[in-house]
Amino acid sequence: MGKNSNFLMGLGAAFYPEHHREETWKEYIRLAGELGLKAVRIGEFAWDKMEPEEGKYDFSWLDRVFSLLAGENIQVILCTPTAVPPIWACERYPEIFPVLENNQTFGFGIRRYTCPTSSLYRRLSVNIVQALAEHFGKNKQLFAWQIDNELGHPFCFCSRCLTFFRQWCQKKYRDIDTFNQAMVLSFWGQTLKSFEQIQFPNISHHPGLWQAYHQFFSEVTIDCFRLQVETLRKYGVTAPITTNMMLTWHGYNHQVFGRYLDVIAGDHYGLDKRSIFAIGGDLYVDQSFVHAFLRGIKNGQPPWFLEFQWGRGEGMPLPGSVRWSVLTQAGLGTKFISFFRFDTCASGQERNRAGLVEVSLKPGRIYREVKRLVPELNLLGEKLESAAPVKPEVAILYTYQNHCEFARNQHPDFFSGVFGNGYCLHLTRHFAGLVKQNILVEVTSPDSDWAEYPVLIVPACFILPETLGKKIISYVENGGTLVMMSYSGLADENGRIWDVPCPAHLTEVLGVEIKDYGRWQREIAGPVSLFSGKRRLPAEILWLEEIDLIDTSLEILAWFKNPFLGKKPALTKNSYGKGKAFYFGAVLEEKGYEVFYRYLARILALRPVLSLPSGIYATRWQKDRETYLFLNNPTRFRRLVNLKGEFEDLLTGRRLRKISLSPFDVKVLRQL
Repeated sequence: MGKNSNFLMGLGAAFYPEHHREETWKEYIRLAGELGLKAVRIGEFAWDKMEPEEGKYDFSWLDRVFSLLAGENIQVILCTPTAVPPIWACERYPEIFPVLENNQTFGFGIRRYTCPTSSLYRRLSVNIVQALAEHFGKNKQLFAWQIDNELGHPFCFCSRCLTFFRQWCQKKYRDIDTFNQAMVLSFWGQTLKSFEQIQFPNISHHPGLWQAYHQFFSEVTIDCFRLQVETLRKYGVTAPITTNMMLTWHGYNHQVFGRYLDVIAGDHYGLDKRSIFAIGGDLYVDQSFVHAFLRGIKNGQPPWFLEFQWGRGEGMPLPGSVRWSVLTQAGLGTKFISFFRFDTCASGQERNRAGLVEVSLKPGRIYREVKRLVPELNLLGEKLESAAPVKPEVAILYTYQNHCEFARNQHPDFFSGVFGNGYCLHLTRHFAGLVKQNILVEVTSPDSDWAEYPVLIVPACFILPETLGKKIISYVENGGTLVMMSYSGLADENGRIWDVPCPAHLTEVLGVEIKDYGRWQREIAGPVSLFSGKRRLPAEILWLEEIDLIDTSLEILAWFKNPFLGKKPALTKNSYGKGKAFYFGAVLEEKGYEVFYRYLARILALRPVLSLPSGIYATRWQKDRETYLFLNNPTRFRRLVNLKGEFEDLLTGRRLRKISLSPFDVKVLRQL
């Protein structure tokens, strides 16, 4: 789709030939070619067909699929099938099964019934990956390799994992007294005499033990799948290696595993009614956050989406919405989008779900919409050659340790979320407060370089290790602007509350200390009002911190007011080194963050990509002195936008000063 390496390379889709009679393959693939797909994903759940008996491999059926795809000029994303060991492996080696938190063995019949510490599972996985690499490794038809599928084992509590967990704790803490002190095991008389006495936190619930367990489990999970990456490279694969991450799944540290991958990719089920990121029903914020999260894993590398659900089934795409979703991601800078899925399964747990083509092999409206989209993408690729998206100036800090903390331990219910994603859901409220103003936002991690971001926002950093505190201090000293949000700096990496006022290590930078805090008892004491000068900022306060000033020279930009509380500082600003540090002492409900960030954007002089009516979005691309805009309407209503200056519609060539955006419309414009 054009020569430009910055624009979307093309579209793909998952295809499962093993789900269908072989005589139908040719027609499926003909339809995929007619659609204009660049690549298809195959093989992720086909271990039983690739290795019907241990050590006996059959790739002849895959060779036939490759040949048919080559006839339509379609490339292949080949998946390692290690999420579903065959029945022969399960019967011969039941020790590969994990034990769940309820102490029940999780076995054959669904997927991911594997334990990452099982040497047998690792051996079987490496064997099939090696066989695939030897057979297909230098095949020029390969677009990429996908490791496993939505990798991340069920959290395992088997006896073998317990042995490894105890060894991991001993290596990290060295002696049992250090471990006892780090965990404060004197509470409830839990002091241990040896590492062999450590139990899993599902038996001995303890916040520090949960944190340690997740760090351990992340490491063994990454080590397990790292073997597959190394095996592929050992046997000479030339195509990029990636995997389809489950976005914010806390089963392993995405940033750490990303170091082993050539490309960062993820799955996004934007039409699923259980979508965890849909803030206030805003589809654009949803798409923007998942893109930013993936992009932040590998220091701003443009991501791929390997499962992008916009087919019929769980949620019905409205006319125009499939085109909207693809152009939205293309405008954000996504490099490749693969739909889930192309074909439709006739039975099984995903029966009749999400396919672009029905079992009847009769294409419908959604297929035709994608078919009309492909020529548009080709044209845009040519027009945007050498252009690139403008980089965000604002970053929001995400940490894996805090994700695990909020997923497992007791916190106020406004930090909760499905699948343990309460922390990420909280981050999206801050993210939305800026994106809804058309301010570009990145998601970054503790290991990333923050120097390119003038503004760093740190929400709910409950776990704040000393090393992270030092990095934040250095960022401000060197000229960065820190916006530290409440519920931060309370505990160390073990989940132990710091023995200094919070936010720990940052009180000098911020010029404040927090000693009294908690959920605001609105039903008893009435609401707290948030004021800037004489102006009231309408926001409901869920959690409040009483800010004590330790630097009397700092500015107080906003106040809390309540008859019981009196008047207390709410938002402060301190100069430190070459930079500035702000602190805000409250957790707000969702709408409150929109109000707060509109106020904060004015203070920080953050500029939107374009001043637009509420609910209309823009991303900007730049090529030398030329400016391009992706103008986005994620609503079901027609919207009129008056443009400042004259623009060319890249798809029609028309010159415009005002533009009518139909429902789910994206216009790509060049400024004249």
